[in-house]
Amino acid sequence: MDNEIRALQEQVTELKKTVKDLGSRLELLEDIKTATATLETKTELQPLTEKTINTFKEKRKEIRTKVQRPKVNLELRLGQLLNRLGVVALIVGLAIFLKYSFDNQWIGPAGRIILGMLLGVGLWVGGEYTKKKFPRYAQGLLGGGSLAMFFSIYAGYSFYDLFSQVATFIVLVVIMALTVVMAIRYDALVIGLLGIIGGYATPFMVGSNAPNPWVLFTYLTILTVGVLGVSSYRKWILFNYLSFFFNQTIILFWMLGEFSLEYLTPTLLFLVITFILYIGITTAYNIRHRKLSTTAETILMGLNAFLFFAWSAATLDGTIIEDYMGFYAIFLSCCYVYLGRIVYTVYRDDKKQLFALFGTALVLITIAMPLQLKEHYLSIAWLTEALSVIFISFKLSSKRLRVGGLIVLAIALMSVWEFVDSWWMTQEMFLLNFRTLIGLYAIAVTGLTAWLYAKKGGDDEKPLAFILQGLVLVEIFIFLTMQNSHFFSTKDFDFLLSPEQLSLSGIWMLYAIVLFTLGLKKYNRYLRFGGLGLIGIVIIKAFFVDLADLATVYKIVLFIILGLCLLGVSFVYQKKKDVIIGQDSGEEM
Repeated sequence: MDNEIRALQEQVTELKKTVKDLGSRLELLEDIKTATATLETKTELQPLTEKTINTFKEKRKEIRTKVQRPKVNLELRLGQLLNRLGVVALIVGLAIFLKYSFDNQWIGPAGRIILGMLLGVGLWVGGEYTKKKFPRYAQGLLGGGSLAMFFSIYAGYSFYDLFSQVATFIVLVVIMALTVVMAIRYDALVIGLLGIIGGYATPFMVGSNAPNPWVLFTYLTILTVGVLGVSSYRKWILFNYLSFFFNQTIILFWMLGEFSLEYLTPTLLFLVITFILYIGITTAYNIRHRKLSTTAETILMGLNAFLFFAWSAATLDGTIIEDYMGFYAIFLSCCYVYLGRIVYTVYRDDKKQLFALFGTALVLITIAMPLQLKEHYLSIAWLTEALSVIFISFKLSSKRLRVGGLIVLAIALMSVWEFVDSWWMTQEMFLLNFRTLIGLYAIAVTGLTAWLYAKKGGDDEKPLAFILQGLVLVEIFIFLTMQNSHFFSTKDFDFLLSPEQLSLSGIWMLYAIVLFTLGLKKYNRYLRFGGLGLIGIVIIKAFFVDLADLATVYKIVLFIILGLCLLGVSFVYQKKKDVIIGQDSGEEM
């Protein structure tokens, strides 16, 4: 009788706690309703002002303070940890006992395997029995049971030859499948992880010396589909990354060890299937469920694309497609552009996914060009790509895409001027050559990019437009200098240094005067400063280089021209000083 009264008292206490908790929740709902009604009233009567927003933030903060997460009981956590440690200790103790019994021949091989299996079954039964009252405790038992059975079967196959390879493989797969089913049933992520690890480890634990790629890749495909299905069903996103890691690791070892053209078809088929699966789980799934992509998912998108391209390119090496890898990369890029277009049409709110898809397409195109084009055509292709991407980025109002375009532009310009500098020695015709065309095209692309930033860029991008405009002037300077060197490399002079240096100084001075004149007409002090700076370089060169190396006749000509130019610039400053002083220093080129 006393026990019944005590039980009733405990039930009454639990009911009081429940009622109190329900009361707190009702109070919270009333506060949320009041805050929402207040905000709606204010937004209907007056426009959304900073004061209204601050009021809403204060209400939200007040409500959040009332929502207290349940406190983590450290003692209970320690109890759960002891459960896991207890299972591990039990398995270790059993292993030590078995080893001792084996060493003393107490138990034969078959008996040892039976003991391990009985232990696994016993842990499973214990987990089933305790799952309702002690779910955390039960998870430890279930996971330990799976491990005990898994390693018992493996030991029977590997150490004692009690089972055939096919039988072992089937039993291990069944054990891991049951483990995953238990994980889903009890919503236990840890048990699911054991199943995944065991599933991917099975083909290596029972593998043979003679590889059978059709069996291996069929098994891995079925396993991957199952893992991704469980991940979608239970929202266990970690499964996506783990399965991707295991698949890529297996492909790496396969490509380094067993792969040959004999296994081309099953290998390439598995690569394509897994590639499509991970596109589906990162792109199609998010679109269907209206879910914004996370940073980790966008990284997975990029890795999936680039690793697929790398593995498939390595697989196709030695085939007829080997000479067309650039077109293959462009094909993949077009696929990603198409996917990006679909996402933009259907679910354009997912900015991260859009950036990942279009960014991947951009990188693939950039990779395709050196694979397919020769050096001089490669520079033109990169310049065209950079300008196209930057133009599209302004149409889409995507600053991230513009950053990608600028990176390609930087790569292209380095390629152009390195190529131009090294290639001109092989050209016999001055000016009318491919080097001149590429140099002029590079200047034009940089100028158009600067114009786009100046006309369509935001206020925060104006400094970048100014830098690009300055880069155009620098490129023209480099182009003129190289053309001067090229001209004298095609001629035979008695005094090679003298006319070349005189001509170079004259070209620099002429360029400086053009900059200075444009600066006056456009009321742009930066152009004038550029011209004056270049004049300063000519003066330094004249006194410290040309004065020592030029022949006497060239010295006379140089210094007379230099003096006249300096006097002319000085006269213009005196004549236009009022206009120059009064102009707005902030005007642009």
